Amino acid sequence: MTFLPIVERELRVAARSRFTFWSRLAAAAFALVIFIALQFIAQATRGAIGAGQLEFAILKWLAFAYAYAAGLFLTADSLSEEKREGTLGLLFLTDLRGYDVVFGKLLTQSLRAFYALLAAFPIMGLALLAGGVTGGEFWRAMLVICNTLFFSLSLGMLVSSISRDSTKALNGTLLLLVVIVGGLPLADLALAGFEYRKFEAVFSDASPGYLFSNAGGYRFSGFWICLPLQNALAWAFLVLASVLTPRSWQDKAAASIASRPRLSHRWRFGGPRARVALRQRLLAKDPMLWLSLRDRWLPRLVWTLTVIVLLIRASSLAFSFVVYSADASVLSPVLQAFLQLTTALEWLLRLALYLWIASQASRFFVDAIRNGALELLLVTPVNPWQIVRAQWAALWRTFWFPVICVVLLQLAGTAATVLQMKSYPVTSTVTMGGKTTTTRSAGFDLSVYQVTSVSVGVLTFVAGLAAAAWFGMWMGLTNRKASVALLKTICYVFVLPWIGLMFARVFIMFALIPAGIAGSPTVMLVVPMLIVGVLNLGKDCFFIWWAHLSLRVHFREKVTGDKGHRYRPSGSMPPPPAAPPVILPPGLPPAANAI
Repeated sequence: MTFLPIVERELRVAARSRFTFWSRLAAAAFALVIFIALQFIAQATRGAIGAGQLEFAILKWLAFAYAYAAGLFLTADSLSEEKREGTLGLLFLTDLRGYDVVFGKLLTQSLRAFYALLAAFPIMGLALLAGGVTGGEFWRAMLVICNTLFFSLSLGMLVSSISRDSTKALNGTLLLLVVIVGGLPLADLALAGFEYRKFEAVFSDASPGYLFSNAGGYRFSGFWICLPLQNALAWAFLVLASVLTPRSWQDKAAASIASRPRLSHRWRFGGPRARVALRQRLLAKDPMLWLSLRDRWLPRLVWTLTVIVLLIRASSLAFSFVVYSADASVLSPVLQAFLQLTTALEWLLRLALYLWIASQASRFFVDAIRNGALELLLVTPVNPWQIVRAQWAALWRTFWFPVICVVLLQLAGTAATVLQMKSYPVTSTVTMGGKTTTTRSAGFDLSVYQVTSVSVGVLTFVAGLAAAAWFGMWMGLTNRKASVALLKTICYVFVLPWIGLMFARVFIMFALIPAGIAGSPTVMLVVPMLIVGVLNLGKDCFFIWWAHLSLRVHFREKVTGDKGHRYRPSGSMPPPPAAPPVILPPGLPPAANAI
């Protein structure tokens, strides 16, 4: 038998795939465009910013973010998808082992990611020619990024081996990635009493984020401790996934499920009375809305986490209002770390809302097309727009409370920032006639900037969520994998426009430097923010309009796979087929005694 036969087959398939070639070309082109834009920025500063250092810093952070998020989008739903389709058990009817399947799926999902990363490395190497970057710094960063990619993919395989639902697999992988990259350094900071000078890496050695942030130009003493440790953890994840996969693919017996208290079922669908009440309230009114709202585990999870973050963040903001109104100098390191932690929690909640809405919007259509339910619905009196409208209403009912909470927290955080700025007075000393006078001014007055910032932030946040919902539904209709639909939604709606808007804001600020020097500095702060905010809103409106139009026009043909023209102009109809020729039956032979 061939060693790792699935791996050999997937290597042959990937070598002949067009997507393998185009992914490498797109990654190299994307890195080259960013490099050229950064080169223009470095030239505009006239040497104030080192070109090589700026280019290498931004490119390596983008590469690290790409590598660390690869497990979330590529491997978190790889084995769980095989479980849902029932094909994983067929593989184990052969003489394949768990490691054959795990390594085969790992290579299938990660080969293109590594090819894209490998194509971007030469572009990052151009920073060496610009100066300011050493060869050791470059190779350490490349080694850490490749190891982080392997770590993330292995973690996604482990979560996928114990999951069956795509949303649970994505949520579990996201939670573990956030805990590892942020929770482990936070634990070491708590052990140090939240004093950065006493910080010692204990749990942080297992965090790829800690290793990457310290693998800079100076010599990091723990580099060769963290790197092998994280690589060993990645191999441990793969070994554990290989052991669990043959034991977790079977459906649990109905008797064993019925013998246990079905708390998970009540958490998802509610009790008997709740299910009957929901059915009576929605089934006759809108059956598609009832079908979308039956499973309540994700809404309850989202609302629970939102309430927890709301209480923690609100307590920190209330305390900051009290302290800043009295004397901000009494803040201890523990309280400052607590305020920073709650700010990070609010930011993580916003990021999770983007992922949850995009995932939930696309998952319904992916699952409905896979099991044939959507095609059956189209033969009923339910029209396509009723299905889309019901999915939008389900998303609104699920996420309206978290969205309002995040907006209120953003407004309260801005108010706390303004109060903090006003609490630090500026002291000026004036000497006149041998007499020195000390005056206290009111402090920094950036109210215009803060009001503009929070207004633009709230509008772009809500518009971004709406764009993720509509474009996510369209991606779910046009893709057969929930992870692919989620990845395309996040990249097209958020990641790529964010990079473009970031460079646009920098160029606008450089263009306004003369105006800012001649007039008020507010021009340098407010005008670029307004322009970028308008561009961001325009981007979101474009995605909403395009997805809305595509769902109205191409819904049926995407579900049924019909590639023909839905509409033909009058006069262009093909002629009817000609009638088949009439074939007469053969004549009877003459009788033998005929005269």
